[in-house]
Amino acid sequence: MTITIIGCGWLGRPLGEQLHTSGHTVYGSTRNESFFDELNAIGIQPFLLDSYQKVTIPKKVIDKTDLLIITLPPTSRNKGVLGIEENREFMEKLAAQFEDSTRVIFTSSTGIYPKREREYYETYTFTDKEQQTSTYQLEEAIKHSKKSSVILRLGGLIGPNRHPITSLAGREYISNPDGPINIVHLNDVINAIEKVTNDTSISGVFNLVNPMHPSRESYYRSAAKHYDLTAPKFAQSTSIHRLISGQKLMQEHDFKYNSPLFIFPKLDKY
Repeated sequence: MTITIIGCGWLGRPLGEQLHTSGHTVYGSTRNESFFDELNAIGIQPFLLDSYQKVTIPKKVIDKTDLLIITLPPTSRNKGVLGIEENREFMEKLAAQFEDSTRVIFTSSTGIYPKREREYYETYTFTDKEQQTSTYQLEEAIKHSKKSSVILRLGGLIGPNRHPITSLAGREYISNPDGPINIVHLNDVINAIEKVTNDTSISGVFNLVNPMHPSRESYYRSAAKHYDLTAPKFAQSTSIHRLISGQKLMQEHDFKYNSPLFIFPKLDKY
């Protein structure tokens, strides 16, 4: 299968390497030509694409692509409504360049859900106001592209050189001590995308969140201890139980989360 990845960053790069190792032909976009040698070395055939500039994919890439994976986060030169519209327009132009037969996987975010107390499932109905975000509109652009698509709403990402404790260590008066965490390891995201890649019967929207939901205070204290950092101090305030379920892909397609949250990823600085 020939796969094109839009956005070869922290997620797209190891994803492309894994897909290449599995036997696929992989193209990948980057904003900077200086990354070409690095991408070629891990089996990704690079091309330039800057979401701030004209959205043009090389014809040889378009003609060969069976599966399009979009890992770019929302980005815009504008703010407010103009930024939302710019993001959706970019996604519409990007998807339109590929044949309708091209399958699409889009890595969205659980940040699409409101910051309110409740459990969130993929069936959640967004209010008109909640629809006015870049993330929601990017998903809508994918859904209306006439292509078979899978939207993966990723929880907070952890993995090599990436963990929220690095910005929380030593801080005080952090809110929501008993609120559950909603995070997922990079390895589980890559495994989920590979599963979706290999099973063309999968379509629709899925949350990707580890089924473990320890409290923020207990989890980040454990992380601080593991990395020998100063534990953050939480305010004694009322907590919001905002839990995002990642069960659907497990229940419907036998997906397994294999990276326990308390096995902390390597951070080069710690």
